[in-house]
Amino acid sequence: MTCDQARNLVVLFGGLDAAELGDTWEWDGGWVQLEDNGPGARRGHSMAYDLPSTQVVLFGGASGAQVLDDTWGWNGTQWKQLAGFGAPASWQTAMTYAGRGSTLFGGIGTTAAGEAGRDSTWEWDGRFWTEFQHFGPPGRSAHAMTFDTARSRVVVYGGLRVSGPPAADSLLGDTWECPAREPVVISVTVSPTEVRQGDTVLLTLRLSGTSADDLPVQLTSSMEGQTASLALPLTVTVPKGHDATTLTATVPMAAPTGVYAVTATTTGASRSTLLVVDPAQLLRIVGMMPNPGGNEAQNEEVHIRNVGVGSVPLDGWQLTNPQGQAWPLNAADGTVAPGQVVIVLRLGRPMVLLNTGGTVILNNPAGVIVDSKVYPQSNQGAVITFE
Repeated sequence: MTCDQARNLVVLFGGLDAAELGDTWEWDGGWVQLEDNGPGARRGHSMAYDLPSTQVVLFGGASGAQVLDDTWGWNGTQWKQLAGFGAPASWQTAMTYAGRGSTLFGGIGTTAAGEAGRDSTWEWDGRFWTEFQHFGPPGRSAHAMTFDTARSRVVVYGGLRVSGPPAADSLLGDTWECPAREPVVISVTVSPTEVRQGDTVLLTLRLSGTSADDLPVQLTSSMEGQTASLALPLTVTVPKGHDATTLTATVPMAAPTGVYAVTATTTGASRSTLLVVDPAQLLRIVGMMPNPGGNEAQNEEVHIRNVGVGSVPLDGWQLTNPQGQAWPLNAADGTVAPGQVVIVLRLGRPMVLLNTGGTVILNNPAGVIVDSKVYPQSNQGAVITFE
């Protein structure tokens, strides 16, 4: 059982009743049973919420006399096997998220009594298991382990020296802790995602866990095929004890227009996002008139305003919907001057704007989404406005 931090609820899988179980449950103030498809029925397995991959990770366990070594991920909808090798087959291990990945410690490799607990430590990085040199707790199984987020430390307590009934000479009551590996950057976002020269953008950097010390993050910006870059700070510091930071930056007036990749890098990981700088191509959907109940005598229409500072030829622009239908615009629609509103009619395009409501998306010639509007149900012939 573990907490899914992304969805703020508890996930439980399997265990032992009259036999091993393979069911999945979630607790959100009440228990709800979900799908039975996924990992095979088992007991003594380990689960943790893995922040970088935003999913619950399950490892190992036992089914009858067989000890397992498979790794599974639960995304809130379905289970998917992530690996079938890596950490050795184990049960009665303990696993916890540890600031950079998920850490697995201890366990035993057989269901027979008298087996000594392991002292091995493994880390799951979202794709692979890696074993770490061990200078820590003596081998054990059936112990407790968790991550102290306030101090960025993994804490282990107790367990059994050897498997089997908990005899007095096998019980452990010692407490161990170790610093987590330094967290890494897992996301960088910019807001807004489309700007003009001279505009201010807000950048948010998020780490895989809290930093034990001030953590420097390198920032770069580049445009494919160009040497141009934005005037971003070269280094941003995430303060000690925090897992995120924000900063503002101003796009230089002389910045070339185009699509920039903004990349944040820490030791071991980097993440990127896109920022569009294009004053000549700032169009917005400002209104539409849906087809009234499939009446082909009346065209659908979408109203588009140029909110930029330069004229925009509509050749290469597209309207799309979530179902993947594309309604290409063309040169016949002309050029939209700054402040001008152009009305795009169906005129043979596969445009479907039902008066029961829907979503319309505006893409520029580079395929970047520059606007999206959800429109409600409308009366026949009514124009829906968004400004």
